[in-house]
Amino acid sequence: MRYQCVNEPETISLHDAEIQKFEYQGQGQPAALTMELTGAVVKAENSQNEYYTDKYVDLMQIQFRNAVLETVLLEGHKYYDANDKLLEQVPDAEVEPERYAELFRKFVHAYIFYGGNPDGEEKLYQMIIDVEEDSYVVSLRYEKLVVRWERFLNKVQTI
Repeated sequence: MRYQCVNEPETISLHDAEIQKFEYQGQGQPAALTMELTGAVVKAENSQNEYYTDKYVDLMQIQFRNAVLETVLLEGHKYYDANDKLLEQVPDAEVEPERYAELFRKFVHAYIFYGGNPDGEEKLYQMIIDVEEDSYVVSLRYEKLVVRWERFLNKVQTI
């Protein structure tokens, strides 16, 4: 890959990126979470961005090295009627580690709603991934984040 940045999670945006590959080799050491995405954005402040404006990139490869999955949750929901009366509330449900491989296969061709560092905590990354009608929250800790891509595409249009 032509471009590479290390430990710059705040300078990439995964919002609405489509997952092409999602693999977690976690039970042994060192663990790694590897993703390939289309539709990801490299922000203007990224050390490798020579255009100084937010730009889409072609295929982005992301690897969280020495990664430890903290939680994988199926997001809960609330249903209201037309009068804003709560009809049903379903809490978040933790996904059992035995189901990770099956779930992660479903992430391929799904979209990332959110990807970032909640509360600014260092070496913590959280993603919300939409799979059909469900949303999953993946939280992980890592030692090193390596992001690679081959070329920049169009400038991001903001409204």
